[in-house]
Amino acid sequence: CVVLEEVGLAEDSPRLPLKVLHPLLEDDSAYIGKANVDLSVVNNNTKIAFIGLSNWALDPAKMNRGIMVCLEDPHKEELVLSAKAICQSKKGDIVGELYIIPFIQAFVCAYLELTKMQKRDLTIQYFGLRDFYSLIKMLYHICRRENTPLNHKTLRHAVERNFGGLVGINSFDIFQQCVYLEDIEDRGPGCSPFELIEANLISHQGPFYSRNRYLLLLTENYAALDLIQQTQLIDKNDSRIIFGSSFPDDSQYSTICRNINLIKSYIETG
Repeated sequence: CVVLEEVGLAEDSPRLPLKVLHPLLEDDSAYIGKANVDLSVVNNNTKIAFIGLSNWALDPAKMNRGIMVCLEDPHKEELVLSAKAICQSKKGDIVGELYIIPFIQAFVCAYLELTKMQKRDLTIQYFGLRDFYSLIKMLYHICRRENTPLNHKTLRHAVERNFGGLVGINSFDIFQQCVYLEDIEDRGPGCSPFELIEANLISHQGPFYSRNRYLLLLTENYAALDLIQQTQLIDKNDSRIIFGSSFPDDSQYSTICRNINLIKSYIETG
């Protein structure tokens, strides 16, 4: 079986790489043109199954060669079950039962309200299921590491890291309206922009360490690089900088592909 993930990205390439798959996706096409091959007796075991995963529809020439299966947005009950499963992944661990699961319904309501607002006010879906699941994992991990109940500061930190950065929608206000927390000691990770970036870049350090996500820092006039270097958020001797520009050579498709492969390699090796 051949599985291509994010096959829709290849669809946008001007070189049309998916066209090489057309003959391979047809029954017995691998034997067409070969001598001494009787197509009527070709063993089914020699045929290759193909699965393509994409976030958007491909062109009809590719989609009519198979069966298209669309995944709809999960219902509230499905989100609740998935979130509970995340908190119950470790046998014998009661942290999720005590500190996170009582708020699962509220988290789901806040997420659904946030997605409803972005569909109404924006033309793109900026946040999705990956952000919601990452939020649950982050809250669970912090509460488990510190063995303390969920509080406002921890919730704000996790919401800002997973649902922050969208102009026009205050994600934390939405969660705060849905999630009721008692007035307990507000001890937790920092929530300023600098502290959020620092928490995302530092791994396995600090009392409130939580699982990291790949950080996208958007600024004007290439200011992000200077900011993280001046504040010493990254170690120049232990980092790799890939810098693009508007010059013609940097805008070539081959250059972009090479940079993407470099980024993938660095992500895989850490």
